[in-house]
Amino acid sequence: MGLLPHVKTLVKRLEHEPFSFVGMYGREGDPEEIAARMKKESITWRNAMDLGEAPDTLWSKWAVRGFPQIYLLDADGVIRQRWFGNPGEEVLDREIEALIAAQKARK
Repeated sequence: MGLLPHVKTLVKRLEHEPFSFVGMYGREGDPEEIAARMKKESITWRNAMDLGEAPDTLWSKWAVRGFPQIYLLDADGVIRQRWFGNPGEEVLDREIEALIAAQKARK
């Protein structure tokens, strides 16, 4: 949850840009407790709750190994960056801004 304050800032700052943030919960934890925590923390962006069994889970398909694990995808769904652990706010901001700029340049 160390990135949570910064993610909230990003979601707000980029709300009118071609940008979306999606979270994923699952494997461990009660869905009702997770939903309550999301409400308490004002997590307003989309989230997937994956409670299935491997190999059919999002966890397996996306090779989630720990938290945080961040994927940066372009508008075509191509993974452009992947971080295991917190890349740092400056790195995350720089890579997101570059991807948004590239998307706008395509149009």
